Amino acid sequence: MLTLEETTIVQHLLIEDEGMELLPYFDCCGRFFRKCNCKKQGKLTIGVGRNIEDVGISENEAIGLEVNDIKRVTTEVERTFSWFKTLNTPRRVVIVSMTFNLGLAGIKGFTKMLLCIESGDFASAAREMLLSKWSSQVKGRAERLSKIMASGQF
Repeated sequence: MLTLEETTIVQHLLIEDEGMELLPYFDCCGRFFRKCNCKKQGKLTIGVGRNIEDVGISENEAIGLEVNDIKRVTTEVERTFSWFKTLNTPRRVVIVSMTFNLGLAGIKGFTKMLLCIESGDFASAAREMLLSKWSSQVKGRAERLSKIMASGQF
């Protein structure tokens, strides 16, 4: 095994040689994967040369990404909806889960649902969730989350 000092040196060298790309790209040309038009596409890569086609990510890395995403989404929701902090835990979880799925712009489109939540009419908020196009797309998820919204319980 490398020592901590050796690992740090290798990290610096790899970043210098590979670069650090936070969006996926093809290693043939270094272009963002949607803009690559090479005849022979390389491997889909991200970060510091991580070949995600062949290596992928570990379960721990996936959980780490998820935790970071939950923190980011929660911060966005707290900044956007002043009433969010007044909700109980199950209803806060519903809002974060929906925002994770739809993005902030997407959940802002649920204007009737959001007004119902703000006024404390959680039964109507749950009904609005089920009447949405989103509900037909995610099916069981919408049913499960709307029940939590209506009852305030898991």
